[in-house]
Amino acid sequence: MHTGKPFQWVEFDLVFKGHGAEIKPIEKSFEACPRVDRHFLKSSLKYCESDHDACREPQLSTPKDMRIIDLDSMSIVLAPENCRFCALSYVWGKVVEKWLTLTRENRSSLSNKNALVGAPLPRTVKDAMQLCVELGERYLWVDSLCIVQNDPMFQKQQIDIMDTIYAAAKFTIVAAAGNHANAGLPGISIWHRSTQRQTITIQDIEVSNTIPVMKDTVETSVWNSRGWT
Repeated sequence: MHTGKPFQWVEFDLVFKGHGAEIKPIEKSFEACPRVDRHFLKSSLKYCESDHDACREPQLSTPKDMRIIDLDSMSIVLAPENCRFCALSYVWGKVVEKWLTLTRENRSSLSNKNALVGAPLPRTVKDAMQLCVELGERYLWVDSLCIVQNDPMFQKQQIDIMDTIYAAAKFTIVAAAGNHANAGLPGISIWHRSTQRQTITIQDIEVSNTIPVMKDTVETSVWNSRGWT
């Protein structure tokens, strides 16, 4: 049965008379709204920070020499001590376009105010930046822009502490829907999310498909097949 309201589910059984088929409940699921509900995200984060014991644990210290995107100044800076920041986990995929990355040659210029305005960034990164701004977050960590890509020593140092970086982040945006960096975040720059509930009417009975369970979707994603987060 379809309620027509997002973020609600209804459990029901399918029964075929005369076939003796085993009756199994269709798995619970949420309907995906076409656009990400920022108010829902904000209220969920607020609830986690006030009522979820695991989220209320003392935040880990910001790793030493970590660079971070400052969304206020639109530049890449050294992370302030013990600052609150978010992280992005996504799939690079095959690099076709020449996206901007942090290098030894440009790390100084990218620290200037508005250095990232109009920069050639993949859609997933731009969407994550936009989402953080809309959630009131100032700092975002993205590997391609926060790890010097042509400095092997610094790169190894940062990769070795990547688990600490993600653990220290207030939350991580997981781009599990795409298989490359320009896929974007569904519901941000991409207006419609692909998974929508469909309904048909059979003899005055409205029947609806279930939406894939998030856990199953993530487990079968390209993102989940990688060696690290």
